[in-house]
Amino acid sequence: MIGVARIAPMERSPLLVLLSRAGEQLRGVDLRLATPQRLACHLDSTSTAPTVVVPLSLTPQRQLLEEIQTELARAGSGAVVASALGTDGTIATALGRRLLDQGLDSPEDVCLVVAPFGWESEVEVSLAWAGMTIQAQTPARVIPCRADRLEEQVRHHRSRTRGHVAVVPWELVTGSFTVRLRQTVQHLPVPVLDPVGPTREVAARLAAAYRHTLGRNRNHTWTSMAASA
Repeated sequence: MIGVARIAPMERSPLLVLLSRAGEQLRGVDLRLATPQRLACHLDSTSTAPTVVVPLSLTPQRQLLEEIQTELARAGSGAVVASALGTDGTIATALGRRLLDQGLDSPEDVCLVVAPFGWESEVEVSLAWAGMTIQAQTPARVIPCRADRLEEQVRHHRSRTRGHVAVVPWELVTGSFTVRLRQTVQHLPVPVLDPVGPTREVAARLAAAYRHTLGRNRNHTWTSMAASA
């Protein structure tokens, strides 16, 4: 399994922790971390073992998926690509419970959930669905928000609620996107919560994505890495 992301320096360590924890549930599976540009280095066209590429993102990011497919085609690889990790309810449910733990437990509270990488239709639908799943866990109002409208939305809700307003990055681990969100609202100020991070629950979701994709494509012609994790 190859986890692929555009990796900032601060993201590498928590993503490696995530892969390590997923490896506890995937005994015997080689686990690799790569950027799209380095994906081909982890592929071995002479192997018959299966390879699953998992985008390490919570929303379907069109540009990242296109980069992955381009590199797989260039390498002549038969590897298959899993869905974004946030496309089932596991991580959204965990995040909703975290909001309760943070004290965001009143109908007067507002949680602005913000996803990186634009507002393509796939991201919009995925974020709206995640918002409904998060909302089922907490009485606080959960509102999907565009990153380019974050300051406007924070001001709007702060002026209209007696509760707390918090920003929730719909991001896997803390990276440049979460840093930018904090810079955007630091003068207001409102809290920007930490992303879900490399918890064992998220690792279980990553392992499940591998297994599901492998089962869905069990008759596929495979290629894989030769090197071990």
